[in-house]
Amino acid sequence: MVFDGRFSACFLRRIDANSNGFKNRFAKSNLNFRSNLRRVLQGG
Repeated sequence: MVFDGRFSACFLRRIDANSNGFKNRFAKSNLNFRSNLRRVLQGG
């Protein structure tokens, strides 16, 4: 497979945008996970 500059630049931009959305989603789910964990540790 041949990687030319245009393709890799476009690909990296798309990865960047995706990882940004993924980070936000992960932060939200991580927050939920921690609050749920705290609730479980406190006995419901």
